[in-house]
Amino acid sequence: MTTPGQPLPTVMVGPIHKADIIFGTSMLLAMLRFIFCLCYAKIRSEGCSEDDSGEPKSTEPPYYSTTAKLNSNCAICLEDFKEGDRCQVLPSCKHMFHDRCVNAWLNKKKRCPTCRSLHSPRYFRKEIISFERGMTIADVV
Repeated sequence: MTTPGQPLPTVMVGPIHKADIIFGTSMLLAMLRFIFCLCYAKIRSEGCSEDDSGEPKSTEPPYYSTTAKLNSNCAICLEDFKEGDRCQVLPSCKHMFHDRCVNAWLNKKKRCPTCRSLHSPRYFRKEIISFERGMTIADVV
């Protein structure tokens, strides 16, 4: 035991002990990095290519109701559709936009601005319609 005013004893660490400390610290950091990489890879892979059953996700396009009402405004310019506006319905997702807006959009990007489904110009069939209030998808397919 030490008395007040007396310095605490120092612990001498020789070169062999320093090497053990450095090695142990390096191993601990390596294990932490490995665990981090495993967690990161698991998070990135979740939901990418398989559904809950382990089967690959379907590449079949989704089905759409033919009685659903079309949107009342253009998602690109955010203006309401007016009677007689020239509009275009994208064939794979059935989203409707002003003709001028969607043409400019698809020249830059090949995805629907609403749902991001891919629209290949190779298979693109342009459907120009004249907008009327109360139109349903069945009116344009």
